[in-house]
Amino acid sequence: MKYTQREYMDEPAPYRLRVHGSVSERWVDQYWEMDSFVVERTGELTTTELVGEVTDQAALLGLVTMLYDLGHAIIIIERMTSYNREEMKTEGLSA
Repeated sequence: MKYTQREYMDEPAPYRLRVHGSVSERWVDQYWEMDSFVVERTGELTTTELVGEVTDQAALLGLVTMLYDLGHAIIIIERMTSYNREEMKTEGLSA
């Protein structure tokens, strides 16, 4: 099936976002159904990764805007081909 650009914008998809700073798990749980975990801690610098399904591109923009407003510099936004929450937990990647 051939996808158009518009079809990608209106459908749920798994995303990985990496940001500078520590993102509160309580904040993530309150607004988004995503897993968050610290991927790097060097001295006083922390890098956090958020992984999970986002309902559409508008929700993704809202998430990015909220992270920006909280002072987190965005490092990576990646649309993943798939995401298995239980698999990530068994690999020890989620907090």
